[in-house]
Amino acid sequence: MVNKSNNDDIKLFFGSLAIGGIVSVIVFVIYWEANKDIASEVLSPFFGNLFIASFCVFSVLPLSLLAYIVVYLLKNESIKTSIRLLANKFSTRQLTKNSEIIYPCLQAFVYEALKRNDILHIPVQDISSVNYIGYSVRQDCVFYRYGINLLEKPDYDDDLLKITLSRLFQSELKQYGVLGLPSIYKSVTAFCYLIYADRVFYDEDNHILLIDILYICTENSAIYYQNATKRD
Repeated sequence: MVNKSNNDDIKLFFGSLAIGGIVSVIVFVIYWEANKDIASEVLSPFFGNLFIASFCVFSVLPLSLLAYIVVYLLKNESIKTSIRLLANKFSTRQLTKNSEIIYPCLQAFVYEALKRNDILHIPVQDISSVNYIGYSVRQDCVFYRYGINLLEKPDYDDDLLKITLSRLFQSELKQYGVLGLPSIYKSVTAFCYLIYADRVFYDEDNHILLIDILYICTENSAIYYQNATKRD
């Protein structure tokens, strides 16, 4: 009795053989159409037909083998996982290629905004009070995390603090902009300020206020911002 694994391998083999045959015929037809005038002058009808048959037979084997290998590898879960991880790594690298330029500008912006506005009662002595912790990538958007050491929890709860900071950031962008970066993202589908406080919360164990900032510079981040403000 042939088990399911063997059946799958047989189907894969004949499927690859069919793919190789189809590709070889297509390639040859394209080549023949481009060179048929020269071939008809050089080859007699017998040798022309023999050449066609030989080309198809000998090209089917390597093309079928290539198709078999590709399909077999794509069936392997570990291979598929590796491909996905590689694709995610490449996507993250593309999204964060300017992070070294962006994060210091955002750090300075947060510092200046908090320094000029004491309504939140968040003390910042100098720019080093706003510590850059790192970035994360979610939903094809880059979020920059900053931390401010506070001995006591702020007077506002996390949700109200987020809303207040977002409004403060927009007000600062309207009046002063952000040094080193544009202030507005504009496209066919979106028009918005570039800095959004996506998440704000106080870490009581480490006595630090954490702020996740979305820098809006792509269509995906603009869509994320639009959806997030609707939820807010």
